[in-house]
Amino acid sequence: MRGELNSFRYDIGNFNSGSRSGQMSDNLPVFNILEGDSRFTGFDARGRLRLAGQSWATLALGTVNPRLTTTGESLPRIPPFRGTLGLDIPYCRLFVGPRLMFSSRQDDVYRGETATDGYAVLGVRASYVWHRDRGSHIVSFIANKVTNELDRNHMSFTSLNSHDSIRM
Repeated sequence: MRGELNSFRYDIGNFNSGSRSGQMSDNLPVFNILEGDSRFTGFDARGRLRLAGQSWATLALGTVNPRLTTTGESLPRIPPFRGTLGLDIPYCRLFVGPRLMFSSRQDDVYRGETATDGYAVLGVRASYVWHRDRGSHIVSFIANKVTNELDRNHMSFTSLNSHDSIRM
């Protein structure tokens, strides 16, 4: 078994963030840049457990809670509590690695942001390796969002407001 836990607290003076002005320019929302003192607290954790042979299960979790210290407001585009549960399964020259990525609902939002729902997204990757005298050949298969679940990453500008997105 392997594991690590990191906790943090950052006090950042003159932190810059954007606040929607309510105006549009070239069909894009206009932001006012604000500056204020902030505090970020949170943790990241990761644990790995050997299942059998060279097979491993991995669990990773993380969260951050940022605030403007003068008003106590949340900061923009902050991810909610999130995590990944994965398996790493090698068999001869074949490797299979399913992953479940999940996120809780983010409703502790900044001015003008839209809350985003929680989600769970399943993905899988597989590789087959042929070793040769002067190198290796690898054939890989990667499938993301296998269950076709709708997921909105709260850090994305498109999740700021569902009817007023920025196109990148």
